Amino acid sequence: MVTSPITPAAGATLHPTARYYQDSGKIGILGPLLMVVLALPATLIFGLVYGFAIYYIPFIYFNFFITLFYGG
Repeated sequence: MVTSPITPAAGATLHPTARYYQDSGKIGILGPLLMVVLALPATLIFGLVYGFAIYYIPFIYFNFFITLFYGG
């Protein structure tokens, strides 16, 4: 049985505002702050490693795979 994403399953009730996003409030200011504090050094380190790898590895195929690894 296929149900529509709008209609509730059998026996369930759908609250009128249930279709819209509601913030849970579980992540305070600490979440975004930690993201910036931890991501900035990681970005700088990985960027330096990537730059040196692309510059010093003369094989174009390795450069392709390095770019593929960092980009995807």
